[in-house]
This record gives sequence, C-alpha cells and structure tokens, in this order.
Amino acid sequence: MSTGNKYGSVNTDAEDFIKLAKNRAKRLRAYLDGSGHSISHSESLEAIAHSEGYRDWNTYSALFKTVAGEISKPDQRKQQYPFHVGDTVTGTFRGVRFQGTLLGLEETITLGVWRVKMHFDNPVKLPSHEALNLTRQRINCMLNIAGASVNLKGAPDGHIILD
Repeated sequence: MSTGNKYGSVNTDAEDFIKLAKNRAKRLRAYLDGSGHSISHSESLEAIAHSEGYRDWNTYSALFKTVAGEISKPDQRKQQYPFHVGDTVTGTFRGVRFQGTLLGLEETITLGVWRVKMHFDNPVKLPSHEALNLTRQRINCMLNIAGASVNLKGAPDGHIILD
C-alpha cells in the first residue's frame, strides 16, 4: 500500500521498511568510518536497532512485517483505552487494594495491549516475608482492554486488576 505525503509516495511493505533501516545502517557505518571508527555492517544494524529501542536487529526487523500489516489496515488497529492519562484508577496490585493516577499510556504493537505507568496515592506494601519490606508507589505494566495486567503477547499474568 502506498500513501502520499509532501515527499512523494511512501510504500508500507515490510521489505521497504527493512531497506530503509539497512540504508540508515550503511550511512552510520560510512560516517563512523570517516571518523576513524570502523564497524561491521552487522554491528551497524545492531546499533540502528538499539537506537530505536529494540533488543537486537532480528527483533527490530521482525516487527516490520507486523507494522506493515497494521498500517495497511488502520481501521482494525486503533482501539480506544477506557482510561486516559491523569485519570484516577483503583484496583488490586498483587492482591493489595490501591488508588492511584495514570501517568502514562502507550499502545503496544500487540493489538489490545497498552503500556501503562501508574503512581499510587499511598505506597503499596506487597505481601511477602515479614523481614522484607517490599513497597511500590510507581509501577510500569501492560494492561489489556479489561484493565487486567498481561504480558506483551496478551496473556494474563494476574499482577494488576483495575476496577
């Protein structure tokens, strides 16, 4: 699928995304070579992946096919999360009741899963051995549309449940 912008048409095929990333890696390698720091092509690919926040090149390039598929079907991709940044939320965190504020909300690559940052009004003491004092006041987690914590693939993990 091609979409137009002020620079011409942009093709959203996965191979085109990979080609763009590989071109970035070539430019990085050429720049570093000119500065007296020579690296291999695979090292430059890894550097590009890390600069985008991914673990490695394989993880980064594997996501292009998913992204290309989702860009070509925008109506199927968007879901609205029932909470918004700044909302007061209540629920349980590892079995302990809490009330807090939603500080951050970001849609992940997995449809129906959001990355969430919360700040609890009062620190939550986690149930553990009495010698350990485990408290949390600010957490990052992944939530599904129902407000239950999940892993990135969308499988429930039971750590958080919002009311």
